[in-house]
Amino acid sequence: MQRPTTSPPARQALCGFRSDHLPQALSLCQTLNWPYRLEDWQSALHLGEGLAVECGGHVRATALWWPWGDEFATCGMIIVDAGSQRLGLGTRLMVDMTRDRLPRAGERDGIFYSMGYSGHGTQMLTYMGAIMAEVLDGKSGLNPWCGFTWPAIPGYFGRP
Repeated sequence: MQRPTTSPPARQALCGFRSDHLPQALSLCQTLNWPYRLEDWQSALHLGEGLAVECGGHVRATALWWPWGDEFATCGMIIVDAGSQRLGLGTRLMVDMTRDRLPRAGERDGIFYSMGYSGHGTQMLTYMGAIMAEVLDGKSGLNPWCGFTWPAIPGYFGRP
């Protein structure tokens, strides 16, 4: 009996989100029944920046962000093609927004945050929830991520 042959998976490339990605990004969200229009995507890209995962000339995943000063950003438009889900593309996009792939936690302008978790997410996030409760109670010295900056990824412009 002969084994079926499979072709190797196409190479995935992480790149900056560009205006020529817009039609494929729109198609991605339409397949998921998301209500975005092309104009929404154009505005989102104009106001922020993002990443895309390309595979075989097709956009398979997107993530955009909009900076709020030097250290914060709102993330959105995080979409993974239905056929590419469960391959870690969404995680890759989120983790690759920081160069060192470490989480961050702290306070800025009265807003407390704890984010940027990857493979260690569940355990670390639970732990940091308890720590951030203590930080909110005035015990800022307990935060192990206090003072960490968000280093930019080489080759990307703007803020991560």
